[in-house]
Amino acid sequence: MLEYDKLVLESPAQRVRGFALGWGAARGLEPQEVGRRVVWPEEWDIRVGKALDGLIEAVRPGPVCCVLVETELASELLAAMQPWPDELRLRSRQRVRGAAFDFRYEVFARDEAAAIRSIFTQLPDGVQVSPDFAPEEHSDPSAAGVEAYAPAHAFDSRAHGTVSGALRGVLEVRTRCQQHERIRTGPVQLELD
Repeated sequence: MLEYDKLVLESPAQRVRGFALGWGAARGLEPQEVGRRVVWPEEWDIRVGKALDGLIEAVRPGPVCCVLVETELASELLAAMQPWPDELRLRSRQRVRGAAFDFRYEVFARDEAAAIRSIFTQLPDGVQVSPDFAPEEHSDPSAAGVEAYAPAHAFDSRAHGTVSGALRGVLEVRTRCQQHERIRTGPVQLELD
């Protein structure tokens, strides 16, 4: 299971992104590999701190960028930034202990319900779904008809819960959820040391 560190850097996000991509290319990494090992919170709707943290960051002068980096690479990336202390300065570093997001869905077709249910039962290692995940399914054969516009449906499945665990696995499950328009997901919340 991969571990990640949250780095807060005093630099514009574009500068940090460009540096990370260039640094990765110099190490022989493709941009997609860098994107897997260096996570940009704004691309994943990741909340990187509590509201008070944001207020504290807002009152400090200068641009600030947050990035999540695989722990084994974080020290190397920071060492590569040392020759440019005025452009790329580390403000803080914290270990990401885990991540979580809430979800809910309601679907009206059995095959879609089965596909969605499998997202939450076939989880990556280090990821779990909350105990309150208990899909409720109802059938009413008398309501069969044009399902898209019917006031009642012949089949209904709904559930809610929380996916939590290792950051990379949680993001993988969230990606699967986004392939189904009936699943609503909340932002990813980080658990930090």
